[in-house]
Amino acid sequence: MNHPAVPAAHAYLLAVFNGSDGELGIRRCRCDSRQSELLMEARAVRAELAKVKTMIRAYGLARADAGITP
Repeated sequence: MNHPAVPAAHAYLLAVFNGSDGELGIRRCRCDSRQSELLMEARAVRAELAKVKTMIRAYGLARADAGITP
């Protein structure tokens, strides 16, 4: 199960950016002179999502280890 923020963040990134640079999947920014600021924001969003996914996974494993089922 994905955290509710994951699809929203992906939709945001797809709406603002297009293409691929390897790391972020960004080749060309469809934005204004704040391109570098928005790229930094996108990196921060991706990093935060990775943390949340790790926390959710760890929570699920801890529940399973304790014998708690959904």
